[in-house]
Amino acid sequence: MSLFDSDLEQACLQWFAELGYDVVDSDNLDPAGVYQERGSFEDAILEGRLHAALEEINDDVPTDAVDEAIRRLKRRDAPTLEQNNLEFHRMLTDGITVELASEEGGVRGHRVRLFDFADPERNDW
Repeated sequence: MSLFDSDLEQACLQWFAELGYDVVDSDNLDPAGVYQERGSFEDAILEGRLHAALEEINDDVPTDAVDEAIRRLKRRDAPTLEQNNLEFHRMLTDGITVELASEEGGVRGHRVRLFDFADPERNDW
């Protein structure tokens, strides 16, 4: 990483902290580190944090629905980048509908929201 890249990274991290985001030390994101937040440097999603955040804002949704929503969020199936981006935007704004077998028999739909737009303080920034 060049000096410019490092300076830019530090400036961005400071900016995010000023906006209220939790800025995590890069050692916490190292796959070989103590916290093991990701399996490899290629993993852009910190799945443990995402799962905990989705459980928090979707406290009325079964864990299996959250698991399936994360699986769908990570998968990009559309043939074009534009279609993938549109689908991802839809998931961000509308949530992800997951159908699970109900205890009574049959299937029940659950909407897993990725953001709590009504109460933004509940989101993990």
